[in-house]
Amino acid sequence: MGTEIERKYLCKVVGTPRGDRRRIDQRYLLASKSLEVRLRSVVESCFFTVKTGGGMVRGEWESPIPSWLFRLVGCFAPWRIEKTRYLAGSWEVDIYPDLPGLAVAEVELPNESSPVPPLPGWLDLVEEITWDPRWKNKKLAKDGFPKRRNDG
Repeated sequence: MGTEIERKYLCKVVGTPRGDRRRIDQRYLLASKSLEVRLRSVVESCFFTVKTGGGMVRGEWESPIPSWLFRLVGCFAPWRIEKTRYLAGSWEVDIYPDLPGLAVAEVELPNESSPVPPLPGWLDLVEEITWDPRWKNKKLAKDGFPKRRNDG
């Protein structure tokens, strides 16, 4: 299993999203606090992924699967989330059609002390959510849009 080092930010879209655009369909077979097992369809490619841990450093194993297997096993996944991903430099920006107003920018880093590059110009930073489990895709798929901490 490899390691993923990633920072995530809640953002507000203030311009026209730019970058390579991809529709992503994620289906979760297991989504616990420290483990997720998911299927993902990106354009015409499909993947089976296992992630462990939380926060900035997580274990990750991913393998391509045929689309028929995604469709077959995906029917049994209890949670699903769809998003449009924009690839903007080193950033991946996800916008969720079923969660209006939600934009999450994430960047993979070579190590934990690496500096975070500037956000794309069409985004404003709202807050860092790297360590906040409420904003993980598996939680969004299970529970929908979470309340912000200052929403009361």
